[in-house]
Amino acid sequence: MLKTILVSLLLLGSLHAQQPGAGRGAGAVAQRTHTIDERTAGMQMLDGFFMLYWDVRTGNLWLVITIFASDFNDSSGLAAW
Repeated sequence: MLKTILVSLLLLGSLHAQQPGAGRGAGAVAQRTHTIDERTAGMQMLDGFFMLYWDVRTGNLWLVITIFASDFNDSSGLAAW
């Protein structure tokens, strides 16, 4: 029981530390948001139906979503006859 409580407290503490603004005073200045060009500088652009950026250093694949108000048909399998 004590072990469960300690693990829960450690997890809550780590989540709090990862939140934006955690540990800053009330008068802290907010950081400005980076543009897509600044954020993807040095990454390989993969143009297609969706614009993708491949970060070779970290192995991350970034998806750029430019249209939020349109529908997109997402299918996870093939149609059966």
